[in-house]
Amino acid sequence: MSEKVQDFISKINKAYDGGVCELGGKFKALKLRRFSSGILSLDCALGGGWPFGRIAVVAGEYSTGKTLIALKAIEQVEQYDHNTKLHVSQVDPDKFSAGRALFIDLEGSFDLEWAVSNGFNADHHVVARPEYAEQAVDIVTDAIRQDLFDLIVVDSLANMTPTTEIEESTESWQMGLAARLINKAMRRWNASLNRMSQDADGAGPLLLCLNQFRLKIGVMYGDPRTLPGGKGQEFCSSIILYTKSPKIEDGEDKETAFVEMGGTTHKNKTYVPKLNYSFKMSLKDQTDWSAGEVDNLKQLLKLGKQSGAIIIEKNKVICGEVVTKTQKELVAILSADDDAMQSLWDDVLQRMIG
Repeated sequence: MSEKVQDFISKINKAYDGGVCELGGKFKALKLRRFSSGILSLDCALGGGWPFGRIAVVAGEYSTGKTLIALKAIEQVEQYDHNTKLHVSQVDPDKFSAGRALFIDLEGSFDLEWAVSNGFNADHHVVARPEYAEQAVDIVTDAIRQDLFDLIVVDSLANMTPTTEIEESTESWQMGLAARLINKAMRRWNASLNRMSQDADGAGPLLLCLNQFRLKIGVMYGDPRTLPGGKGQEFCSSIILYTKSPKIEDGEDKETAFVEMGGTTHKNKTYVPKLNYSFKMSLKDQTDWSAGEVDNLKQLLKLGKQSGAIIIEKNKVICGEVVTKTQKELVAILSADDDAMQSLWDDVLQRMIG
C-alpha cells in the first residue's frame, strides 16, 4: 500500500473517530445474526430468519397477516440474548439477557388479548402509542441509539400523520409531507443502524415496518399497487415482504376456524429474493389447536421430507436418531419434546438454505 493511501486512511479515521476506513481485506464484515420468525416456511424464505440490525418492510392488503407476523417475531426475539444476539441454547444461562421488543402502535389498534395469544409477554415488551408522526420518529431513533431493544415494530407507516396535517384545516393540502418525513426518518434510522454495525458486537435491533398497499390512479399496465410513505422505505430496507390475501377454512363446527396465509420476499438483500412462504393458523381455541397457533409441525414434516432430514422407508420413518414406524408417531414425539422439535427445525433450515 502506498504512503499516500495510508495517509488518507489515517486522516479519515482520525477525523471520524476510527473504524470508518480500512483496506478491504481488513475491514470487519457485518455480523448478520438472525432470529426465527416463528414460522418455518418464512424462515426458509428469509434465509434463516429475520436479520438483526436491518430495516424490513411487511406490506399487503388489510387482514393479510402483517401484524401477526410482527407478533410472532416479538415472541421469538425473547429467545435471543440481547448482548450477543445468539439463541438461548448457545448462551451461558447466567449471562443470558432476554431480547426485548418495542411496538409503536400508530394505528391505535394493538389488541393485548390477541397479542398474548400469539406469545406476547406483556410484562417484558414495551408498547408506545404516539400522537403524531414526528413523535414516533423520535421514539424509534432514541430506541435505536440507546440499544435498549432487539426488535422495533412500527405499525404502520401508512398511519404516520405529521403534526401539520393534524393542526391545520382540512381544507389545506400538504402535498408529499408524510412521504418527505418518512424518507427522512428512514435515512436517520439507517444511519443509526449502520453506526451500530461498526461496534464490537456489530448488531442492532431489527426495525420491522408495516405498511398497506394503495392503488395508483390511471394505471392500465403493470402493477397498480404502491406503498404510501415515499420511496425511502424501498431503498433503505434490506427486506420487503409482500403478503397475500388469506384463504379461509371452516372448522368442524362450520365456523371460521383456520386461515391460510402466505406471501413473497419481494426484496431481500440478505438472501435470495422472490421466494414464497405459506402457513395455516387457527383463529380460535379448539380441540387440537389454540388461538394463534401455526401449523409448524405440518411444515416440519413437509420440508423435512423435501430436504432429506426425514427419510421414509417401507416400514419406518427416520428422523436423525429418532426412528418410528409411522409419521403419526413421529409427530407425537415432536409435539411432546420441544428440544427434538427445535433440533429438527434447525436441521431442516440448514438443509433448505445451505
